[in-house]
Amino acid sequence: MSDVDDTLDDREGKYGSFRDVAKSSQKMQDVIRNGKNYDKMSFAQKEAIFMICNKISRMINGDVSYKDNAHDLAGYATLIEKDLDR
Repeated sequence: MSDVDDTLDDREGKYGSFRDVAKSSQKMQDVIRNGKNYDKMSFAQKEAIFMICNKISRMINGDVSYKDNAHDLAGYATLIEKDLDR
């Protein structure tokens, strides 16, 4: 097994299967893209929200107790807040 395979196995243990995470994340992103104010958001805000979708997806498909996910959610929310101050 390669180093990449080891990494993928480790991530699947923490986050669930990539396919499940991708499906959940993309469904959330579809809802966001269809929001009436989506086009008013900056690129930074959009990206941060999509990363939040990914983190939520990882939580609901993987280890809900993996604290790093919550930390990352707070980080991306902070990036949105900082973008609003520009």
